[in-house]
Amino acid sequence: MVKPQWIVSDLDETLLRNDGGVSKYTHETLTRVRAKGVKFCIATTRGTFLVRPLVEILKPDAMVICGGALGIVEGEIVYSRTLQEPLIAELLEELKPFPIKRPTVVDYSKGSDGGGELLFKGEAQGAQQILAWLEGPLPQEFLTRWRGEVTITEMWLPHLYRFSNPEATKRDAVSYLLRKYHPTEVVAFGDDPLDAGMLELFQGVAVANASQESLAAAKYHALSNEEDGVAHWLERHLLSRS
Repeated sequence: MVKPQWIVSDLDETLLRNDGGVSKYTHETLTRVRAKGVKFCIATTRGTFLVRPLVEILKPDAMVICGGALGIVEGEIVYSRTLQEPLIAELLEELKPFPIKRPTVVDYSKGSDGGGELLFKGEAQGAQQILAWLEGPLPQEFLTRWRGEVTITEMWLPHLYRFSNPEATKRDAVSYLLRKYHPTEVVAFGDDPLDAGMLELFQGVAVANASQESLAAAKYHALSNEEDGVAHWLERHLLSRS
């Protein structure tokens, strides 16, 4: 295995434990790896403000948020693939008839539904993603109507849908941010279907609790997120060989 120049990791149910926290062991292991000159990037579906506390803890060298809609380096937006008006308004209007479990969320660079102060330099025009959690599945007519205009992904919970620009993927965003590096110089960790693309492209590592898509896409496998799988894998494959 080529010594990686970058470590890329999903957050929820990959790097983080089920309580949403970063264990002391994981934090210390990342610090040791980075001390050897390896850069660290997070790649998450979390929006601007949900990711803020973890940015303050992890202090990544780069980040991909909103599932790949935004790529940030040194606090500045360098990759942006958004949804634009009037498409946003049309989509929200057509979602209205469907019963919801929770209010639909629209993520902007200024925060969910447009509120709050900027976390990053620059402003991406449009919405990064729309998240709708419905009581039941979207009908085929709806999916057919929007095919080609947006990517519709059913997330880790039944009937939780993400609507995004077709190029707002973790694979596309990370590829752009790390375009100067060969894929073998990047190790990527993940667990859910949105991670499968980057796990396939780079030296992919799926945690034990990963979806079938991610398990199949990954070259390597690790312990679960609750067992600090990312940290154990890094210690075994990178630190113990130094």
